[in-house]
Amino acid sequence: MKHLIVPLIAAVLVLGNCSTENPTFPWVQGGFDEALAKAKTDDSKLVMIEFSTDWCSWCKRLDAQTWPDPKVIEVAQQHLIPIEVDAEKGDGIELAKKFRIGGYPTMVFLNAEGEEVDRIPGYLPAEDMVGELTRIVNGIDTYPTLKARLEENPNDPGLLIQFAQKVENMSGLEGAVSYWEKVPDLAEADDNQKALSRFKIAQHQVEQSASPDALKAYISQNADSPYIPEAYNNLSRYYRRAGDGEGEARVLQEYVTFMEQRGTVSTQLYNGYAWRMAELEKNLEDALVKSAKAIELLPETTDSASRAQVMDTRAEVLWKLGRRDEAVQIIDQCITLQPEDEYYAKQKMKFQTTQAGEVAAGSGA
Repeated sequence: MKHLIVPLIAAVLVLGNCSTENPTFPWVQGGFDEALAKAKTDDSKLVMIEFSTDWCSWCKRLDAQTWPDPKVIEVAQQHLIPIEVDAEKGDGIELAKKFRIGGYPTMVFLNAEGEEVDRIPGYLPAEDMVGELTRIVNGIDTYPTLKARLEENPNDPGLLIQFAQKVENMSGLEGAVSYWEKVPDLAEADDNQKALSRFKIAQHQVEQSASPDALKAYISQNADSPYIPEAYNNLSRYYRRAGDGEGEARVLQEYVTFMEQRGTVSTQLYNGYAWRMAELEKNLEDALVKSAKAIELLPETTDSASRAQVMDTRAEVLWKLGRRDEAVQIIDQCITLQPEDEYYAKQKMKFQTTQAGEVAAGSGA
């Protein structure tokens, strides 16, 4: 497929006698088959499928802020055949399975043969979307381009990693692991590249064996790896999917301790840990300590909404500990910070009228 090279920022010329109507994003009516048939008649264009759902807030934000942008529209009009697919309705369910869609929104780009060349996961603001769309329609670092480059330079570790990441993004870790396994044996691979590839291999072993041992071994044997935080996050997700609250709480506590030893703590780290412990009702005394540290680390310039969110975590932990009056005092401060937010009023009512555990019991959880 040949594509005209388009500039990264397309110029919009305003000429006399031009239509005053605002341009709209050129969605193609009909389904996947119709879009692919249209691409076969014009192979200079790529099919773009936006996978979304009714409940996806970031999809709605794309509709409101990104797709109406004139520069985004211009690139799409010239180089794309875009269709919208609800991943939870009709043919969209099978299409989402076919393209291994794991989150919304996801934009998948296909050539005239229906072969995926790239994808954009998640929301992007208009300026970033223009850059990504332009990269893809120009064939820059797309799957076919990287594959061809790798065939010419099979021992380039940076290129191999870039291709492995592309394949993983499109096909999952199972499809990419054979490329990750090659990296540690390359003479030119540096320590960081080897550490990343070994983490990916361990992650794959966990997926295949349904055992966390490979990630545990990676963490214990690679203490200096920059991918240890990601390994801990993967390990905690393993226990969460398995419904093992004790295991998840233990791993998250070990992760926080590890980050403290590294000296890389933050409000986000402590607050996330404390909130999850409140949900699990594990390590609550430790969670209370960490929630205090989360508040202490807030910059003085923190906006009231963000400050209230962190304070709410401490209130939730106090409530789970049965310290209702203290929880109400803190939630009152949250209400002062965010008087229009009904969430905090509901939290206060919960604290005043229920004991920890009654909410879950009453919902049948």
